[in-house]
Amino acid sequence: MQAIIDRSNVLAAHLYAGAAAAGTGQNLILCPLNVTTVLSQLLAGSIGQGHASLRSFLGCTETDAIYFAGLDRVLKAIATNQGVTHVGVADSLWVDQACFAPAGVPKALRTWIGADLHRFDATQVAATSQQMNDWIAVATRGHITGLGGPILHPSPVIPLSAFVLEAQWSYAFHPKQTVPGPFTTPTGVVTVPMMHDPDDESLALRVPGGALAIRHLVDGLTFVVILPDAANGLPAFERQIRAGSLPTWLKQAQYHRCDWSVPVLDLAPAQPCDVLPFLQDGGLAVGTRADYPFLAPGTGAMASNQPALITTILQRSSLSVHENGIIAASASRPVMFFGDLAVDNTIVAMHLDRPFAWFVMNDCLELILMEGRVLDPTTR
Repeated sequence: MQAIIDRSNVLAAHLYAGAAAAGTGQNLILCPLNVTTVLSQLLAGSIGQGHASLRSFLGCTETDAIYFAGLDRVLKAIATNQGVTHVGVADSLWVDQACFAPAGVPKALRTWIGADLHRFDATQVAATSQQMNDWIAVATRGHITGLGGPILHPSPVIPLSAFVLEAQWSYAFHPKQTVPGPFTTPTGVVTVPMMHDPDDESLALRVPGGALAIRHLVDGLTFVVILPDAANGLPAFERQIRAGSLPTWLKQAQYHRCDWSVPVLDLAPAQPCDVLPFLQDGGLAVGTRADYPFLAPGTGAMASNQPALITTILQRSSLSVHENGIIAASASRPVMFFGDLAVDNTIVAMHLDRPFAWFVMNDCLELILMEGRVLDPTTR
């Protein structure tokens, strides 16, 4: 299980670093775990070169049985549905009913991944897209209502993966202490609602050029913030976010009195983001159609020897931060084509009034669940 966690955190570091280097100038909301689970569906359903390519991309070195058993344990360990906390991961594999070969569905797909298996009618684009978007809405408890527009494309297989987290702060912000305050964006100063807690005991660490602090949520979850000293200092920190840097910082953190000022956030981009270029250029070659035995042998343009290529991994995510806690959700799907295609009383000021990076973690597992940055709280 630890190997799965370590690789997921490495992927998280690469994903954030790639997104930051892309220079979009936008807020980021990313779910690295979603990338692992959605591609693991294809891994569980593949053989041959396609299987080997997916194993390489996911960094698998152990046997399939050990990998899927470890992933299963991780997903069960993070899943929570108790009282005020809900954390869940859901997977589903959608296969064109005209191409479906039931005898080729591998046991691992159901046993280890636990994916729902759906057949779709490729001739009914609007209805099938609505069914998939409805599945996403249910799996994310209504926080993601779909991946935007018709989500069918010329592929006989569409994996979907969803993640949702609803958690309350261990110590909530008092609504009376939420007042308008300035936030310095890359293009100017905006006024946003700012939540205040001037005397919270939090794990924190002063690092060159800024600070890292952890505000606790219930049930072993944490909200980790990296705040530069300078309003334009986030890019320098983003260049340090590499595999191992965040866990190293977290282990050095000690309890301090923290003076928190946190913007109320409601970030929900209307369109999905393609996260594959943040991880790899030029798409991901994943064998041929014959490497996916749940698909019936093809003919003509869909012949079994046609190459399989993942051109895009679409991900749509949302983040809400308020006085009571955090709500974060994400849904992902790859676009796959077959064809030539100790308490220290020193006060650490965590006034999040300028661009900052954030991470939501399972503290017990030291596993990054969601990550991103806030450049402008007033944009979605």
